Amino acid sequence: MAFGQDGLNVGGIQTDSVFTTLSNLRTALLNDDRRTVQECTEALSGDLNRILEARGQLGARMSRTEMMGYRIEQDVVEAKTLLSNTFDLDYTNAIANYENRRGVFEASIQTAVQLLNVSILNYL
Repeated sequence: MAFGQDGLNVGGIQTDSVFTTLSNLRTALLNDDRRTVQECTEALSGDLNRILEARGQLGARMSRTEMMGYRIEQDVVEAKTLLSNTFDLDYTNAIANYENRRGVFEASIQTAVQLLNVSILNYL
């Protein structure tokens, strides 16, 4: 679509937009056409309503997009935390804990054997 020097469509097709209304208002003011000026001011009111509606829709979309972005960020943080907890093992602490539990287990078995003094010969 080609535009002339004054910003109007060279093809002569007028669209229902704020720019067309403003162009018509400019022409009406230059020609001192009061009736067209009145029509253009009324049309500007409708243009403003369309702009406000589009702005509201855009705001709602932006809000949903921001919420989705926030949720994705939270999911990434949770996934990283889960991976960190799964793979980041303090091996020194884990081995020491294992050895401690193994020692307690062996000591409890030795104590049980000494207290019970059980042997197969006792059952013969």
